[in-house]
Amino acid sequence: MKRNIKHALYITISTAMTTMLLSVGSAFGAQNATSGYLNPDFRSETAAESDAGSVKNGTNGITARIQADLESVKSKINGAVKSLQEAVALNQAQRASSVSNVATQVRALASSDLGDGSALVKETDKLIAKMRAQISQGRMLSADPKEDARDSYAQGLLTLEPELARLMDRRTSIARVRIELLRQAAALESRAKAIAWLEDADQMKVASKALEEALSEALAFAGRIDALIGKSTKLAID
Repeated sequence: MKRNIKHALYITISTAMTTMLLSVGSAFGAQNATSGYLNPDFRSETAAESDAGSVKNGTNGITARIQADLESVKSKINGAVKSLQEAVALNQAQRASSVSNVATQVRALASSDLGDGSALVKETDKLIAKMRAQISQGRMLSADPKEDARDSYAQGLLTLEPELARLMDRRTSIARVRIELLRQAAALESRAKAIAWLEDADQMKVASKALEEALSEALAFAGRIDALIGKSTKLAID
């Protein structure tokens, strides 16, 4: 009889332990399922922060590329102006072609490096359009009383709007430099034409003076480009 009592007690304890383990397992399963659920509001906040970070990285990259391209343009202009200075120093016979070559280089920079069809300008304009659309959407959602995550959109706008302003400022810099390049190219082409006429008329002294004037104008032009693009080492002309 004692053996039967021990056996019954063993069965009871085993059953209780099994039931307890199953309960604990169910509780953990429910907890994991709950922890895997992401609140929609939190998802909205995360998406807004992710978009803001993505755009910020994009604008930083584009801004750096714009500055690098402008610096490259400035370097090429400095090189062209120095070649014109050498022509003046050596009193080359081909005065008109020296000025004309600089004008051609300047016009090419305006059309290829900074033209509306260049890859950099297209990419910049595309990003500006994207940011404008995002800001418009963000303003609408941040003012929507039905949007629980409207504060997140408002916070995102604090980053997006200044980023757009800075990007548009750099885009304006491209346009200003390009306009200056085209204006100077036309002026140099006009001087080259006049020098060619003087050379053809055997007015070499006057032609040499006109070449010096062209150089002075080109140096002033290089200084204006330097001011438009920003701080840098000035062209070293002796």
